[in-house]
Amino acid sequence: MCAGGETIRDICRQSGAHVELNRDQNVSSLERVFRISGLPEQMQHAMRLISEKAGIVSNVFCYAHTHTPMTLTVR
Repeated sequence: MCAGGETIRDICRQSGAHVELNRDQNVSSLERVFRISGLPEQMQHAMRLISEKAGIVSNVFCYAHTHTPMTLTVR
């Protein structure tokens, strides 16, 4: 992920989801926690993009049928 939020803005633009990086002091420097909200398809797309950017091979599925925000932790 790059500094200044450019990557997050790109992910928001591409997916249509709202993505925030949690900057909680308690999170280790090797871990990033993202809060993702939007339609289920948008959240799934955002999680897939984040996983790709982080170099993680992952099958991300969103089973939510509501607009409940989700959290993705990347290590």
